[in-house]
Parts: sequence; structure tokens; C-alpha cells
Amino acid sequence: SFLEYVTFYLTNRIHKIG
Repeated sequence: SFLEYVTFYLTNRIHKIG
């Protein structure tokens, strides 16, 4: 679903930033 994709995207960004 779109929400699952967004959640995965945001989590991926957080890991890359951190």
C-alpha cells in the first residue's frame, strides 16, 4: 500500500541520515 511505502521510505531516510 502507499502508506507502507511511505513508512519504509521515511525509515530508510532516517537510517541514512543517522
